[in-house]
Amino acid sequence: MKYVLVLDVAKGKSMFMLSSDIGEVLLEPTEHIHNKSYFEKIDSDINKLNIKDNLTVVMEATSIYHKAPERFFKENNYHVARCIKELESL
Repeated sequence: MKYVLVLDVAKGKSMFMLSSDIGEVLLEPTEHIHNKSYFEKIDSDINKLNIKDNLTVVMEATSIYHKAPERFFKENNYHVARCIKELESL
């Protein structure tokens, strides 16, 4: 089974949700501020589930706001995928 940790990134905080590829929610949507202790708590929750090898962290590349969570998850050996929002042309 594969898993995804989705982050809805905003200035200084993100909404986190963890689910499986069959739609099972493992961590309900929760808002966390961007600091090391909150990131470590999420990392601990993921390690307890023993799913890290089958997990992708997905977040939107929003200005600079995604940089703190992206750095934490990359430094802790997660597979990170950034979604880049394309500008719409008229």
